[in-house]
Amino acid sequence: MKTMLALAATVAWLCGAVVLANRLDSLRPSGGEWVTAAAVIVTIYYWRFHIATSSTTRVVKVIAFVAMLLGLLPYLYLYSGLLADWSRMPVSRWVGDPVWVYAIPACSFMAFDLRKDPRRLNAYLLGSIAEVVVIVPVWTYAWIIVQQRLGWWWM
Repeated sequence: MKTMLALAATVAWLCGAVVLANRLDSLRPSGGEWVTAAAVIVTIYYWRFHIATSSTTRVVKVIAFVAMLLGLLPYLYLYSGLLADWSRMPVSRWVGDPVWVYAIPACSFMAFDLRKDPRRLNAYLLGSIAEVVVIVPVWTYAWIIVQQRLGWWWM
């Protein structure tokens, strides 16, 4: 019951982000993309903590985490600026954006959240803030360079 309530709250959160993004887009084009991207990040970190602190096996936690990422993928494509022209989008948008958004939370989940004793809420919050403020910007810069070297923006 608790999980179903959390799932319903997550869906409401993501829908609210779309409504806010649409209002911002009416004021300034592409202004809402950041709102929906932030909503995805908050959702990933919320469910990551929920999955990590559940009393299931590591395999079930990994399956739940991957299912969560796959479940968010359509939202990421549809509402985070990826719905332009599907037939002419560069690889950087098809593959690069999901890798960019999912890489740090996925690596952190595998490194920290699959331990026998998952982190407490305070440690999780501090670690997540450090990831978002320090590691994600460094990763963003590195990922842009990698995509440029691969020529993904022009494919």
